[in-house]
Amino acid sequence: MRLVCPSCGAVASAEAWQNDADARRALAALCNLPKEVQPVSFRYLALFRSGQRALAWARAVKLLEELKELIRPGYVSVKGQIDRDCPPALWAEAIDKMAANPALSKPLKNHNYLRQVAWALAEGRDRRADQAGREAEARHQTAAPAGGDEWDARWREKYGTTNGEGER
Repeated sequence: MRLVCPSCGAVASAEAWQNDADARRALAALCNLPKEVQPVSFRYLALFRSGQRALAWARAVKLLEELKELIRPGYVSVKGQIDRDCPPALWAEAIDKMAANPALSKPLKNHNYLRQVAWALAEGRDRRADQAGREAEARHQTAAPAGGDEWDARWREKYGTTNGEGER
C-alpha cells in the first residue's frame, strides 16, 4: 500500500513510514497533542514547507513538540499584550484560520503568527464574554424593584431594620 502525505506530498509505503524513526516520532508527537488540535496539525505543518521541498520528518517532530508546548499552559502570550486564556479548541480555530488564508507568506519560520492569530481570537472571545456579562447585569438591574422602598419594606418585615445592623 502506498501512502501520500497530504501536507508534504511524500509518497511511500506504510511500512517505509513505520520503519522511519523520525516518522514514528512525528506520529507520536501528533498523538500527544490535544484531540482538538490533532485534525488540523498536518495543515499547520504544510505551512512550514516550501512549495518545492518536502518537510523533513525531523522538522515535523520539532514543530509538533513546539506546538504542544505552546498549547500546554492554557493561555497565549504575545509580546506587549496581556496573556489570554486559550484552550486547545481556540488553537485549532487559529490554525484553521491560518490554513484558510491564501495570502499567508509560506514557508513559516516560527509559531509567532499562530500566537498572534490565537491571541486575537482569545481577545475577541473575552470581549464578547465581557459584553454578555454587562448585558446580563443590565437586565438584572432592570428586573430589580424600581425603588429601594419596596426592598426596605421587605427587609424591615424580615429583620426589623433597614440596614441589617439592628436586632429584632
